[in-house]
Amino acid sequence: MTWQPNPHLPPETSLDDRRRTSLTSNFKIHYSESSGFDCGVHLEPNPHVDGHLHYQERASPTDEYDYDEVSLAATAPVGVLWEALEIIADRLQ
Repeated sequence: MTWQPNPHLPPETSLDDRRRTSLTSNFKIHYSESSGFDCGVHLEPNPHVDGHLHYQERASPTDEYDYDEVSLAATAPVGVLWEALEIIADRLQ
């Protein structure tokens, strides 16, 4: 997990891009397996998704990521961690 409490947003983005969450921090909560599979919940500017908050997944390091919108109700790091882990656990089942 990485957490940036006061991120510098690129010039072409703003806090208006923080859809599906009230957080102003950037973060990445990522999971990976030895098979090469990896996934995670991220809140950061990304040109591949609409809004900054998303789930991403790929089967191997050579594959492109698939992106899905997610929502978070938590407003503090511990709550965000629990919600993100629940999202990842649901996807792994």
